[in-house]
Amino acid sequence: MGRRRQGESEDGRGEATEQVASESRTDRLRIRAAWMYFVEQMTQNEIADVLGVGRVTIVRMLADARARNEVKITIESELSEIVRLERALEKTFGLQQALVAPLSAPNADPIPAISAKTGSFLSDTMKSGMRVGVGWGQTLFSSLPFISAKSLTDFKVISLLGGVGVVRRVNPAEFAWRFAQIF
Repeated sequence: MGRRRQGESEDGRGEATEQVASESRTDRLRIRAAWMYFVEQMTQNEIADVLGVGRVTIVRMLADARARNEVKITIESELSEIVRLERALEKTFGLQQALVAPLSAPNADPIPAISAKTGSFLSDTMKSGMRVGVGWGQTLFSSLPFISAKSLTDFKVISLLGGVGVVRRVNPAEFAWRFAQIF
């Protein structure tokens, strides 16, 4: 058996060659894991079984693939622009949640779209035990038909209006009592 030179493995390959081969195997394994997860919709446990590694290794591989920009996820939907705008508002203003109501046309009246989004939000948000202070306005009043009625316990609606001085087409106090009737 001959002597090995420094930097040479038992089979005569250099350490650099082995490192490249190892990196190539690692890269291939990482990309296979990403493909199985994002394209084939396999679970991390399923991928771990197929590749013969632990689930934690798969988690690390997927994170590494994302960090290396080897995985790019695009969502082809009109809603993706709305979500992008909502996230931008949340980040810019430090909001917990922002909602954007899509318009049917650039010059469309925004009140119906905003009212529908408001009604949907209120339907999902109102829970038993809540105390809700309400104001008034055309948009809030227009949201009433879009709120799904449900029976809540210990739910109170508090009008945040002062005195009503001028009679208007829409009575400011009417929103509070109609809103309370829904729940």
